[in-house]
Amino acid sequence: MELPRVSIIIPAYNEEKTISKCLSSIKKLCYPKSKLETIVIDDGSIDNTAKVVSKFDVNLIKGGHKGVGIARNLGIKKSKGEIIVFVDADEVMNKVFLREIVDPYKDKSVVGVDCSYKLFNTESKIARLHFLRIFLGMKEPGSPYPRSCRKKTIKEIGEIRPRFGYYDDWDFKVRISEKGEILRVEDAVLKRIEPKNMKETWRQNKWAGKSILKLFKEYKLETLRRLLFPLLCAPVPIHFLFLFGPLFFKIIGILGLSFFFIIETKRSIGMYKMTKWKEAFLTPLFDIITMEMYCIGILLGILDWSSTPKA
Repeated sequence: MELPRVSIIIPAYNEEKTISKCLSSIKKLCYPKSKLETIVIDDGSIDNTAKVVSKFDVNLIKGGHKGVGIARNLGIKKSKGEIIVFVDADEVMNKVFLREIVDPYKDKSVVGVDCSYKLFNTESKIARLHFLRIFLGMKEPGSPYPRSCRKKTIKEIGEIRPRFGYYDDWDFKVRISEKGEILRVEDAVLKRIEPKNMKETWRQNKWAGKSILKLFKEYKLETLRRLLFPLLCAPVPIHFLFLFGPLFFKIIGILGLSFFFIIETKRSIGMYKMTKWKEAFLTPLFDIITMEMYCIGILLGILDWSSTPKA
């Protein structure tokens, strides 16, 4: 089978510190350059993202700060590839990434292909905690996310719907999975450059929190499912304070804390077995902090309901 033409689409907002690593990994891909185009959409960055990108042989598109979904849609419209691959500016591909992720499309029933994930900046404790929670501790049930898909399938289902903010990729997964099978290829690896400070941690969790209620109109059960974890973690400080109150409050506090620690202990042990990272045992505290941020994001989203959530 002749290799298909591939378009790699990378949205970027203030990614001057990471995007060079991403683009450098594309240069090393084992894939014919004549069959590959890279499109970077600068989503209104106020740092040197565009300057860094201009040093690489890629198609740079500049736009206003309208969010990841709109940036990806712009990239899709400008793309010429048969296969669309979505990569973030803080992700690094292994050399065989494209060949492995394209191969399953020999089967016409396959509409999307996902990859496996590893952590790039393993030296950072906060980055390890992010990776543990997102990719190991809170794995999505059901089909993988389509990191790639056929362009003709996008034309059939419609573009990414940016009104869902942080969760627009989940909505995209649901709609594309109705057209066929989504596979995960383990040998196609994306190494994630996770946040290594609390400022970036706050930005991500605030964005997710502001986005969650946007799902409710179309995905009520999914919204409620996603709210279970914040509702488990965020009230922990209140449950602790209840221990110093009247008997009724003490009982509520004990029950709440017990349930939290049972769930978190099981998760932490499971994550440690997979990685042997001692940071796994810090995830209960990290989950409390990040879910407090998430809940603040929910409140901010309610106060600013009319706008599209952006990172």
